[in-house]
Amino acid sequence: MNHQLRAMPMTTPAVTVLPTSPGPSTTRRASWATLTGLACFALLSSFVHAAPWTLKLPEKLASEWQKIRASKTAVEAVKLVEQRLAALATSVPKIEESLAAMPAIPFPELVDKHRPAADGQVLAPSHVFDLLRPEFPEKSFGSITLAPQTKAVLLQVLRYAAKDANQAIGERAFLLAAGSQQQAAPAMRIALVLPFLCIDDADWDEDDIRALPKWLVTRLEGARKATGTGPEETPSARAACEHFALSVNRVGSAWAFHRFATNPPKEQSLTQYLEEKARTCFAGSYYREAGICLSAAAARSEADKDREAAARLRLALARSMAKLGCPADAAKEALHVVKNYADTAAGARAVLPRVHYLFQDEKFAAVGTEAETYGKDPRFAPCRPQLLYARWLASVRLRKPEDEDRLRQAYLAEFAKNPLTAEMYYFLVCQSLAVADMDAANEYMDKIAAEFPESRVMKPVQGIRQRIASEQEKIARQEKRRAELLKKPVPAP
Repeated sequence: MNHQLRAMPMTTPAVTVLPTSPGPSTTRRASWATLTGLACFALLSSFVHAAPWTLKLPEKLASEWQKIRASKTAVEAVKLVEQRLAALATSVPKIEESLAAMPAIPFPELVDKHRPAADGQVLAPSHVFDLLRPEFPEKSFGSITLAPQTKAVLLQVLRYAAKDANQAIGERAFLLAAGSQQQAAPAMRIALVLPFLCIDDADWDEDDIRALPKWLVTRLEGARKATGTGPEETPSARAACEHFALSVNRVGSAWAFHRFATNPPKEQSLTQYLEEKARTCFAGSYYREAGICLSAAAARSEADKDREAAARLRLALARSMAKLGCPADAAKEALHVVKNYADTAAGARAVLPRVHYLFQDEKFAAVGTEAETYGKDPRFAPCRPQLLYARWLASVRLRKPEDEDRLRQAYLAEFAKNPLTAEMYYFLVCQSLAVADMDAANEYMDKIAAEFPESRVMKPVQGIRQRIASEQEKIARQEKRRAELLKKPVPAP
């Protein structure tokens, strides 16, 4: 499917705008075959491409659109709308191709995963969106100065076009959604691709939600009165739409879905919603979506001059980057907090995640250098034990024995009672065992048991002692058996 989608014609057909009487556009027809199965009742088995999509606006709207085009007062905005309409015309058959391929894939593979699909496989809706996105202009209406009435007409044109072009796609998506719960979420998301591409995130509102396919709106509306988990159980519909909006970086759209399908609506700001949603995404291991929420929330907090919240949110964003396996990006984000928010409560401790992410990225020399610099800064005085410990651990990784001994002695001289000392002792236990120095190993294990009985390293220390005792018992039995054998008289030859 990947190569099929990429190979679709990229030429832009003419989009004609014809005045018609108000009413729904003519539904395109396609040939269908019904297959029975355990999980679904109808699947598309054959597909006949319809004629190229042509926009037909209602007469009044078409007249207003033509007046704006002729007036030459909003040339840039008109060009933006025309570009989106042209891109819409080329995108419709590509999404229909993706829908036609969906039933051929086993149900578990339809789950929307944010990773590329191999050639011959169906693309997740987020990837259909990503592949089509370059065909739509990046410029938004927010960057163009427009009279409110003019903008309203242009948005109405785009909304009507998106609804009309999405009609047949919505019908096919409905059959997929009706097949099984596993198919429902991808079907809902594929029905959002064209509207998302046409309408800017900042302009997305309840009218855009109500313009979605009727079956999807019904599921979303049901969330306001859903009490059970029947076939119209709709909190899952809201979750699918919210998650997809976040996966394509549309936080305003996600918030709109949340408010639309929540009854009664929560009295919360967009920033509060994003923080709450980020926690939910973290709990579900959706770290990319959590990062999108946190990034948007941090930007809004900075715009509102809420420095404490901005620092806290940016550190949480760094954590999501680290969870995604990007410690270098996480370290960069933490450094931003260190440089710009050191006067806040969260910023004063940002040096610790900064050093931690550098260590994860195996930048041990940088760990030593920055930890030493931060340790001399009075603003970060509460973090000195951790910073000195990090310097010692970096010297271990860099295999610098002299620095290792010097920093260890400096740490123990000043912070011997700090809980991190147990971690240091445990490292020295393992180091001593590696060279078969049992006396040193036992000495450090005794210190851990006596000084840090509640430390997390107590359990592995107890395991080490049990293994040592077991080995010693085994050796003692072998020695006893050997002694017994030596006592037996040797038979005469």
